[in-house]
Amino acid sequence: MIIKLFYILLSLVLFTCSYADEKTVVAKVNGELIYESELSDGLNNSNEIIFASWKEAKLKRIIGERLIRQLLKKKGIAVDSGEVDKAVEDFSKNPPSQGCACCSYPSMEKFLEANGYSMEEFRVEIWNMLGIKKYQDFVWESKYSPEKKAELIKNKTEEMKKIYIKVSHIFFNTFQDPDFQGNPDYVINKKRKACEAAKKRLDAGENFEKLAEELSEDKTTKDKGGMLGTMPRSLFGKESGDAVTGLKPGEISRVAESYWGFHIFKVWELETADVITIIREELVGRDWEKEKNAFIKNSVVEKTP
Repeated sequence: MIIKLFYILLSLVLFTCSYADEKTVVAKVNGELIYESELSDGLNNSNEIIFASWKEAKLKRIIGERLIRQLLKKKGIAVDSGEVDKAVEDFSKNPPSQGCACCSYPSMEKFLEANGYSMEEFRVEIWNMLGIKKYQDFVWESKYSPEKKAELIKNKTEEMKKIYIKVSHIFFNTFQDPDFQGNPDYVINKKRKACEAAKKRLDAGENFEKLAEELSEDKTTKDKGGMLGTMPRSLFGKESGDAVTGLKPGEISRVAESYWGFHIFKVWELETADVITIIREELVGRDWEKEKNAFIKNSVVEKTP
C-alpha cells in the first residue's frame, strides 16, 4: 500500500513539473509568450551545465524566429502547411549542410539532434525561410521594373564576374571521414591520393559529370554531375580560389585543398540568368535586412528572470 502510494505521489510530481514547464513563461516577444517546455524540447539534458548553455542559446534562437515570423505576418506574407511539409520532405532527402555547401548531415534526425531542434521548431524555421523568399520575390517584382533590371545587368555583370564563379566539382571529404579525428594525416593523405587519381582520369579524357556521379563525396551535387552553381570565388578558401583563377568555361582545375577536403573544379559560363540571381539576392537581401533590423529595434522583448 505504501509503495503504491509512493508511485502515485511520484506520478503527480512528474505531471506537475511537466505541466509547470508547459505553463512557465521564459520570455515575451511583442507580447507573444515563449514557454519553458519549448526550450527543453529537442535538447539532451544529460549534462546540466551544457544543458543550461544550450537552453540560453535556444532561447535567443526562438526569440529571433518569433520576431521574423511576426514581421512577415505584418507584411501580409502567408505560408501554408503544405508548403512547409514539402520543404521538410526535401530536407529529409537532402539534409542541411554541416559547415559548407558540400558536407551534409547524414540524416535529418542527426541535424535536429546536433542543433537542438524539435521538429515543431524546425517547421517554424522552414515557415520563416519560405516567408522571407516570398517577401523578397515581392520586393524584386514590385520595386524593380524591367528597365531597371536591364540597367542593373548592364552595369554590374563585369563586377559580378570578378567576385562570383559558376562551377561544378568532384569532392573528396576529409571533414566528415569517421577516421579523421583519430588519424587526420592518414585521412588527408588518402583523400589527396584519391583526388589525384580522379584528376589523372580526367586528364586521360573521361567525362567530368560521369566521374562526379561515380566518385564525388558531395551527396548534394554528385547526382547532378557535381554542379555547385554560382558562388563567391573565395567560398572554399584561397587555394580553391587560386585554382579556378584564369580558367575559361569548360576548363578543369588542378587538385585544390580546402578546410573540408579536396576538390577538382570545372568552370562554367556565368550566364545572364546567373547574374540576375546574384543581383536580386544582393538587393532584396539588403532590403530585407533593413526591414528586419528596423522591426527588431522597435520590438519589445522581455525575458523572465
